[in-house]
Amino acid sequence: MSAKVYWDDAGMSRVIGRFPDIEKAVTSSKREIDKILDSETIRRNMPEIGDSLNEILRDLGNEKSAAKDLQDALKHIKNCYETSEASLLRVAHATSSPQKGAGSSGKKNPYVERDEKVTAQKEADKRRVDQWIDENPLIPPFAKGALKKASNGLVEFGYGVEQFEKAWENFPSREEHFARNQYMPVEELPQSPEEAKRMGWNNGVADDCHQFTAGDGHNQKWVSPDGRQEAIYDPDGDLVTDPRDYGTYNFASPTDNGAGHFVDDVLPWIFYGNSEDDSTTPEQRLKAFVVDGGMSAAKKALGMK
Repeated sequence: MSAKVYWDDAGMSRVIGRFPDIEKAVTSSKREIDKILDSETIRRNMPEIGDSLNEILRDLGNEKSAAKDLQDALKHIKNCYETSEASLLRVAHATSSPQKGAGSSGKKNPYVERDEKVTAQKEADKRRVDQWIDENPLIPPFAKGALKKASNGLVEFGYGVEQFEKAWENFPSREEHFARNQYMPVEELPQSPEEAKRMGWNNGVADDCHQFTAGDGHNQKWVSPDGRQEAIYDPDGDLVTDPRDYGTYNFASPTDNGAGHFVDDVLPWIFYGNSEDDSTTPEQRLKAFVVDGGMSAAKKALGMK
């Protein structure tokens, strides 16, 4: 029976059988030892184990005919692993346990305590925002679940209750929402992506809510430097004026006030559309914001087109 050297997930070796060809076994063992020596943990934290393994390599190079020496060497490697594992466990235990001396006395780590408070506050804010959505008569039942997720995402990014409170105080009426574009007359907008770029506008923003008229192409969304004005361009580079997709004035800048933009700009669009002539439905607009926008964000995070 030929001999085989097996390495399990912990790096432990198992030697089975005799060694009719000790040269192959030595070569295999050297390769595995080299892997261990290349480990960042060994190099940085346990150099003494690295020295032991280097010594084993030297022994293997001189003793190519003795199966017992090889078995002893592999056993030594196993012992090294067990030693390193025990060392790591001791370090981990010491790190996680309360330290003696200054700052101990059973007190919590102040940084851990700070993070726990931040997490608790965020959870409380999320519950409060969920309550607003549940109690808001303007929000249709079918939209509540999706909007809670979006709101909670903003809270996770650092928007607190007070910012949502201010946003809800300024929530526009239907008439105010439809009149918002008086602050950006279409003739004053850049008429092409090239002109928008020259004016310092930004197109690195989400545009999933403006694709109802794009057909097989893709509409581009450009936003003014202050985040207030929007211009949508069709696949040919022409300014979109169709009420299903045209750009709208933002009462809250998405770059400076994410919570306000969500409540005062995005939600009214989902509820009312862009104008009286917008033929899209609230369900279609909600899907564009939550589903299509979420898919684009996921693809972007994964580096996909």
